[in-house]
Amino acid sequence: MVESAELSDTSWMVIARIDGDVEGAYDAMLGQLTDAGYEIVGTVFTPTDEGGFGSISARGDEYTAAVSFGPDATGDTHQVTVNVAAVETAG
Repeated sequence: MVESAELSDTSWMVIARIDGDVEGAYDAMLGQLTDAGYEIVGTVFTPTDEGGFGSISARGDEYTAAVSFGPDATGDTHQVTVNVAAVETAG
């Protein structure tokens, strides 16, 4: 893990380095969200010679997740950023 933060009482963020296949990490995260019962709202992955870029948007009963994949600021390695927030209920 590179960084993590509690953004508020109901939202969190984690950034982790990807030391291998970026598309493999993307596929694994997509599978984990699907297996956990999340509805996949949007998903895209674009492979490149350097690894690729991607994003996943998902909604569960209690949480939403926004996940992005791509190179870090140095361009030397790739990272995944996961943002999770509690689903707000009307009332």
